[in-house]
Amino acid sequence: MVGVNAKRRRRGTYEGDYTALDASDNDDSDFEHIEPGDDELPQTPTKRRMEVTPRKTKDLDQSARKRAMKVLMRRAVGNDELDEEEEALAERIIAESRGTSSPQKPKLTPKKPAVERSSESRIRQIFGENYEEDEGFQSLFLDGAEGYFDQHKSREKVSTTPFSKAPTISYQEFVDYVKQGKEIHRGERELLQSLYRTMFRQWYFELLQGFNLVFYGIGSKRELIMDFASETLPEELPVLVINGYNPATTFKEILNSAVSVLVRDERERKSFPKSPLDLLNTLLAYLEKRPDKPQLALVIHNIDGEALRGDKTQFLLARLASAKQIWMVCSIDHIQTPILWDAAKMSLYNFLWHDLTTYELYTVETSFEDPLALGKNRSAVGSKGVKYVLSSLTSNARSLYKLLLSHQLQVMTDELPAGDSSTIGTSQFGIEFKRLYQKCVEEFIASNELNFRTMLTEFLEHKMLVSSKDNTGVEYLFIPFTKDYIEQTLEELMDM
Repeated sequence: MVGVNAKRRRRGTYEGDYTALDASDNDDSDFEHIEPGDDELPQTPTKRRMEVTPRKTKDLDQSARKRAMKVLMRRAVGNDELDEEEEALAERIIAESRGTSSPQKPKLTPKKPAVERSSESRIRQIFGENYEEDEGFQSLFLDGAEGYFDQHKSREKVSTTPFSKAPTISYQEFVDYVKQGKEIHRGERELLQSLYRTMFRQWYFELLQGFNLVFYGIGSKRELIMDFASETLPEELPVLVINGYNPATTFKEILNSAVSVLVRDERERKSFPKSPLDLLNTLLAYLEKRPDKPQLALVIHNIDGEALRGDKTQFLLARLASAKQIWMVCSIDHIQTPILWDAAKMSLYNFLWHDLTTYELYTVETSFEDPLALGKNRSAVGSKGVKYVLSSLTSNARSLYKLLLSHQLQVMTDELPAGDSSTIGTSQFGIEFKRLYQKCVEEFIASNELNFRTMLTEFLEHKMLVSSKDNTGVEYLFIPFTKDYIEQTLEELMDM
């Protein structure tokens, strides 16, 4: 009797538990429960079998519509050629997804249009005038990763035209263009500089806090930095200006100038070593014993100049800029300048970066280079140098060079396309050594091969002529100038 009552009590407990589960509001359970009867015990709950939700017809229609639009778009821009059945099927899918009947296309004999339609007009012909407002069309290009990669699957065409093919101008024309360039947007550039001048006090405050300044941006920053140094920095503070764009600038000169300013005692200065590395170490040890008050403002225009780009030079400059008695203000113009500085150099420089885009011409910075020689072959002298070299040679040497010019000009005129006058001469436009020697003998320019080679050596040393051999060992001679230069040199040579 006791055992029966115990079983009933346990059964009532189970029944009460399952009743509580049934009365709960949680209908999201993935398990099904079994109501226990009077004569059966509760069973372990089992998990329901998950039913696969069928894909909606609407999603299938949109997917088919997208594929149909892609097919028609490729045909519209000329990337694909479709037969009539595929085109009709694609248009029918698009029409049905829009809720309209498929258009019936009359069978007409295709005629070749007088003027080829643009891609946009052909797209409008397929999708209608309001195709840009269509939701499906926009999703074709904007939705998801598929649209992103579809837009970026082809690279933009990059011009392969070298700078050497730019039209040539004279120095007087270049000077005139520079003068005209100074007047373009002059008011806007002056307004931009006036805004930068309001930052002078901020830059001075940053120097007082122990930072060095570096300025970057498009345009020459030389004039504005000099105005900042002369107008804002204290008058008693010496300013050392370094022109980094000057190819002759060296770190040794910079360090010697800094030592002459920082070490006033001439006797003590004479005891310093002469080696740049030892001199820098001695100077830094000397400054550590001095108060932290600034004693020198070091202004470097183009710290990324060609003369200062060396890794050793940059490291020594960084150590010099780390001294608390030295304020450094510098500018950079090369887009890859930060590659010169690793974490150690950046820590020594302790730079604050400021954008100082002025759009001013680099007139002073480019004064050490020939601007008209940009993109030209540096291994060869210009036509102006050829003129001076030929004027100092004998008449036979000038006749030999005139023969070379005439032959190469004729070959370049025959082989180059019309209007191409900026292609630099190569071995394909040259003349064989033996053939040139025979011509010189026939025209009494050279009497023997030794004399002939002596005249050629003069041209080879001045980079006015290049000698090369083909795969078979045959020697060819050619002039490394463009067609324009050859014509100009030939005209000048005729007047001599």
